[in-house]
Amino acid sequence: MAFAPSDYCSNAKCGGTADACGCPADHNTQDKMRCPRCNGEWWRAHGDASTVCLHPECRQEGSVVVRAAAYAPTYGEDGKLLDRPAPDDEPSDCGAVSPDDECGMCEACRESTAADIESQHETGSLTYSEAVAAHELNGTWT
Repeated sequence: MAFAPSDYCSNAKCGGTADACGCPADHNTQDKMRCPRCNGEWWRAHGDASTVCLHPECRQEGSVVVRAAAYAPTYGEDGKLLDRPAPDDEPSDCGAVSPDDECGMCEACRESTAADIESQHETGSLTYSEAVAAHELNGTWT
């Protein structure tokens, strides 16, 4: 029997109620939602941004997160480890063609941001300390 939301996984392939396994059915990977209109509660999948109440008699927009997901799924519903790059495996170029498209994570985007910081410092838009802080935030201060 499950005693806490973090103990519960509704996927029988992963062990059921007594095994929080990291799959998409594990409540640690879901947001617990509540509707202010009907007070209904449900679990929202990781990465889902919808705030529509899932109760068929309500279906109103505006539900709120009452308990956020603790982590993203690490296993699929089949119980197998999801393929994901290690944190140090960053793409070298995301293919952004304009600053609005930049991911901010890949090497090319960080270099572009670093060049922009330097340009702003050279034109006087940023003080030295502001430029250093921006570089530290961007991971380009050496």
